[in-house]
Amino acid sequence: MFFYRCFTGSPVLLPSLETVSSELEELVFMENPALFGSLSGIFGNFTSLRRFILTGSNVSGGVPDEITKLPSLEQLTISGNGNLGMVEKGMIPNDLGFLEKLRVLDLSRNGLTGTIPNSLGNLKLLLKLDLSCNNFVGKIPEDLKNLQNLEFLDLGFNKFGNFGIPLFLGNMPRLREVYLSGNPLGGAIPEIWKNLRGILGIGLSGVGLVGNIPSSMGVFLTNVSYIGLDNNKLEGTIPKELGLLEHVNEMNLQNNQLSGGIPFSTPFVARIGGKLKLEGNSGICLDKSMKWSVDQVKALKGKGKPVNKVGIANDYGRPVVSSDCKNGQSESDENLKPDAANYQDGQG
Repeated sequence: MFFYRCFTGSPVLLPSLETVSSELEELVFMENPALFGSLSGIFGNFTSLRRFILTGSNVSGGVPDEITKLPSLEQLTISGNGNLGMVEKGMIPNDLGFLEKLRVLDLSRNGLTGTIPNSLGNLKLLLKLDLSCNNFVGKIPEDLKNLQNLEFLDLGFNKFGNFGIPLFLGNMPRLREVYLSGNPLGGAIPEIWKNLRGILGIGLSGVGLVGNIPSSMGVFLTNVSYIGLDNNKLEGTIPKELGLLEHVNEMNLQNNQLSGGIPFSTPFVARIGGKLKLEGNSGICLDKSMKWSVDQVKALKGKGKPVNKVGIANDYGRPVVSSDCKNGQSESDENLKPDAANYQDGQG
């Protein structure tokens, strides 16, 4: 069953599905802003349900415990429903970790609260975990290190505590994208990159990082295309090893306390162009022998366009910003697609 923009006018109560066959495999509600009500009681005995998607609605009442009783579920995408977390206990059910066949779990932009259950570490087949743009607190659970098949992790723009970047990420070699931006994690950038050579995108914007940028990021992240370290308190010089990254097409280091020369070659700067973001670092020196564009020179001197948003890269390969989290809604229709191409239908 597929409902795409079917409920866009007058408010419509989420329909009861008790009469629908228990053999139903897919249930999809996308872009139905007039849809309201609670998810509780709608699933019936859907023992064959593999895919449930709810995006862009006004459904409320939290994520019901009964969703953990769907043994065949491979994809659970409940995203961009700003009212969902507006209940006394708008948390992730503890038993969600019992959905052993789950490959895609996306609960982003719902205003959910509480801590992340340790039981999520039981989802051994999980490829994608997106809990971004909620109000989760506490510590990122170390049990997530058990997700050895995980390729995409986005925990950005929550309220996790000052516990630093999780060291267990270095023991998850299949990771391709990691986004933790917008959380007050604090601490220095850890030396965890040796086993993460497959990383394509890393977003650590606005997390309170201090200390230097480790040269090991340039040595080991040989496949990376996006690095976001902006809006932190990083200091020292920019490691010359970052200039050896052949596949990077965006590097955001703006609004830190970096100093010294820019160690990038002219071809490197020319290839990245305006996606090399260094403004807001008053101690950086411009090498006049390098061929900089007018816009880059203005940016480096702090005369460029002001920076108002913290940016990360999402699973569609383009930046998303903190304003995307407002009211649990996305700024574009594309952000309400259930999954990135690599994770559609729960297939890797």
